[in-house]
Amino acid sequence: MKDILENHPLFKGINKTELEKLLKCLSLIKKSYKKDEYIIHEGNQINFIGLIISGRIFMEKEDYAGNIYFYTEIHQDNLFGEVFICPHIQSSTVNYRAATDCTVLFIKYDNILHLCKNNCRYHQRLNENLVNLLAYKCRSLMDKIEIISKKTIRERILAYLLQLSVEQSNPRQVTSPFNHKEMASFLCVNRSSMLRELHKMKEEHLLDFKRNMFHLYFQKR
Repeated sequence: MKDILENHPLFKGINKTELEKLLKCLSLIKKSYKKDEYIIHEGNQINFIGLIISGRIFMEKEDYAGNIYFYTEIHQDNLFGEVFICPHIQSSTVNYRAATDCTVLFIKYDNILHLCKNNCRYHQRLNENLVNLLAYKCRSLMDKIEIISKKTIRERILAYLLQLSVEQSNPRQVTSPFNHKEMASFLCVNRSSMLRELHKMKEEHLLDFKRNMFHLYFQKR
């Protein structure tokens, strides 16, 4: 596990010797999950931060009728659960589900927040790295807000695919991590309406798609 953590963004700037001492302070718990297995259920008490070592996780919400709404997808090297560790919250208002087989490290928030008695340089560096990761997470959520702020289904689809093309460094072909039902939920639109719009866009030669793979033609214009 130490070999994996040495290259992790949360431990950037911390050498092997310092990392070994730091891990003793943090008391990490490592767990593995299968695809679609729930990691945290809505209402669960949270006093830790989850760190994704491998795989991806969905953050989603289920309403009273059983409908699932996808808030975001959290990738390897990112954090989850950190927004629910405030003193007045400490229970999750969403579900976290494994989008793929994944491995997670759980770190008690108190062990991060409170520096050890030696006030170690590497513990301070850990907190700096944590802030950077949280900033990246906020940026991802802002990207989601940008998408769902669009008024029409077509505008949301285009905004989403353009963001994927930037993330995947490919202006002509992108792969969505979602199936059609999940993608519609992520875009906050009706699945049938989304598919109808996608087929219209295909007829207009704006794009082509098969399952979750999209060939983009509209950027050429």
